[in-house]
Amino acid sequence: MLGSLPINETDGSNLIGDTGDFETQEGTQYIGFRIHSEPFLLSVTPVQEIIMMTNVTFVPGSHTSVEGIISLRGEIMPILNLRRLLGFPKGGVTQSTRIMIVHTEVGGFGIIVDAITEFVRLKESEIESIAQNFFSHEYKILGGVAKEGDIVRGILDVRKLLAVFADSLEITSEEDESEGD
Repeated sequence: MLGSLPINETDGSNLIGDTGDFETQEGTQYIGFRIHSEPFLLSVTPVQEIIMMTNVTFVPGSHTSVEGIISLRGEIMPILNLRRLLGFPKGGVTQSTRIMIVHTEVGGFGIIVDAITEFVRLKESEIESIAQNFFSHEYKILGGVAKEGDIVRGILDVRKLLAVFADSLEITSEEDESEGD
């Protein structure tokens, strides 16, 4: 059974309802979030914190899906805009817009989301793989999908997300090297 804790999307901070035995349930914990009108999930493991939207400094020449950079307690980190990466229409900052700060072996970065919606625990049997070759390259950042009733949520895979940016950096580096020839 899918266990979840909904969050008040107005400010993304208040848990609603009784948490019960959520912490003792089996499975991996995920953070539910919304981009445009689409629901997604991300494992809580790489997420260090969730912050309010802040001023993001534009960086000329960066990947089109990089919104810019922020300084978080002295650490400079890139901020990714998944709306751009996934081809959704441009959206404005609202009261529920958040930045999920993610840390990986290559460093930290932020992901702009339109709202944090819930915390969910999923068993491995509740996650289905998806055939990557049927989707545009942008959706290759998904590691699977979780289905609950009529709701299907893509599960963001941080390693696949980083690969999108690594591929673009390799192309840029190769272009830079060939210009010097």
